Amino acid sequence: MIFRIECKCDSEGYPNFDIEAVSRAFQAKQMELQTSGIYDDRTDFTLIVQPFLFNTTQPPKTADGQIDLTFFAPDCFHFSQYGHALVAKGLWNNMVQPVGAKTMAMNYSDPTTALLCPSTSCPFIRTTKNSASCAHYLTPGM
Repeated sequence: MIFRIECKCDSEGYPNFDIEAVSRAFQAKQMELQTSGIYDDRTDFTLIVQPFLFNTTQPPKTADGQIDLTFFAPDCFHFSQYGHALVAKGLWNNMVQPVGAKTMAMNYSDPTTALLCPSTSCPFIRTTKNSASCAHYLTPGM
């Protein structure tokens, strides 16, 4: 019961459109930084945005359409252990997807979403450099 009282703002949706606007602007700047190319000139560092939360606009729902409060910690802001597990799956899946073909939203109401494996033709965390072709990065005989 205390959870529902503390989490009233979540159970009523996201009324603060200012926060959403700032979040969208931040996401746009992240993508701008990634596509600027300023981190593409080194072999030991790059910047790749993992956009799996970009188009997530609603909290996870239960089968009866209610907000799934098990996704959140008691403070209603942080993820619970369950929420962390689902978000980690989204992050991992984004990391093995090529740049330009990454999932932009996850259905957190469906915990059965598959955990993706790296492609056998490109068994790496995907970056701008290896997303088009991994051939240059493969060891002969792989």
